[in-house]
Amino acid sequence: MRHAVFAPSSIVLNAVGRRFTVRYTDLKGGGLELVQSTHSDIEVSGNVGNGKGCLALLRLWLQMQGRVYLIPWAEQISCQTGLAFKAIQIRGQKTRWGSCSSKGTISLNYKLLFLQSHLVTYIIIHELCHTVHMNHSLNFRSFLATLEPEWKKLDAELKGASRLVPRWVNR
Repeated sequence: MRHAVFAPSSIVLNAVGRRFTVRYTDLKGGGLELVQSTHSDIEVSGNVGNGKGCLALLRLWLQMQGRVYLIPWAEQISCQTGLAFKAIQIRGQKTRWGSCSSKGTISLNYKLLFLQSHLVTYIIIHELCHTVHMNHSLNFRSFLATLEPEWKKLDAELKGASRLVPRWVNR
C-alpha cells in the first residue's frame, strides 16, 4: 500500500455517532475511486499513492455525509422552532461553521460532523436565527437566547472546537 502517510485509516463523525474504517487498494491505472462498501467501511482504490487525490475524494465523501445528516437535522430544527430557510447547502468553509445569506440560504460546514452533537444543534439554531436578524445585534442575541439560553457557553465551547477536526481535512 503506497497511500500517503497522512491519509486516515478511520474517520469518526462524532456528531452522528459513526465510525468508518478506510482501506486503500493500490490499482494500476491512474484514477481514484471511493466506495462506501458497507455501513462502516470506505474503500479508496486506484493510484492511492496520490495522497492529495485521496484526501480530495474523502472530503467529497464528507460533503455527501453532510447532506445525508446535516440537512435533515436542520429541517427538523426548523420545524421545531418555526424558523424557515429558503435553501440549504453543505460546504467546506475554512473559517466558518455556518452562515445565512440575506435570501435565507443556510450554509453548513461538513466539518460540523466532527463536533459533538450539541454544538451542531447550536450552530443550526444560530443560523436559523439569522433568518430573522441578519446580524449579531442585541436583538439577535435576545432572540437566540429564547431558543438557546446557554448560547454564551456554547459560543465559548466553539472557540476551541476546530481542534476536533482532523488535520487531514484541511490539507
